[in-house]
Amino acid sequence: GMWWLIGGAGIFLAITAIACVGIALNYDRRVIAMRGTGTLSASEIERLHRAGERGLRCEITGVIECDSPMTAPMSNMICVAYSHQVVQHMESGVYSDLEDTRNSRATLGSWSRNREYTQVESPNERRARFYVRDASGRLLVDPAWATIDMPRTDERYESITSGVDTARPETVGAWNTEDALALGSPVYVLGYLGEVYGEAALVCHSDQEYPFVISYRSERELERSVSTRSNLLYLGSGIAGALGVVMIWLAAGRLF
Repeated sequence: GMWWLIGGAGIFLAITAIACVGIALNYDRRVIAMRGTGTLSASEIERLHRAGERGLRCEITGVIECDSPMTAPMSNMICVAYSHQVVQHMESGVYSDLEDTRNSRATLGSWSRNREYTQVESPNERRARFYVRDASGRLLVDPAWATIDMPRTDERYESITSGVDTARPETVGAWNTEDALALGSPVYVLGYLGEVYGEAALVCHSDQEYPFVISYRSERELERSVSTRSNLLYLGSGIAGALGVVMIWLAAGRLF
């Protein structure tokens, strides 16, 4: 039984190593695209659009403007995109096996809180079309399907008290986090030249495998961050892969 477990763990590590390589390659594609694309001004991209260019990879830097911004739910920051995530800490009250169930129902003290787990809610994400303003003018960005790199704008833990009167799970606390891209903040965008209602815009490529990135960081900072993550994933993949192969080899030798 133990060798089957070791073999299973080895297979799991090998699959994890392959997954890490896949994610790292995706990061590498992003870095290559960033390095291989020159930064243009809003007016230069507009001129390319008028000349009939479509699908061209472009990058622009400037300040965020928006005609209809939104308000982030926690920080109340005026922004063009936000992500609000809640991680709930749950406990369920369970009757003690040593007590008689009818007596247990009568007294609160006989409950034992011995089941705990966390529940991550799907992030509440919203994003609006916005403009990037630079010295030459402004250019529309449609952020649908973009990878948006946003700073943390708020985080807090909220305790929730509730009566222990049923055996159903109850929330005892929730960790709230919010990331947002503020109106008026600097932004870097790597996207593809398209149009929205006839207006030049940076949009997602028709093949969503192509990187489309919006970041509050400068190109250099973002490139460094993505490269670091990629290198760490390759390192983790190498370690997990080597361990996995050794465990599979040992288990196979014992079992077969």
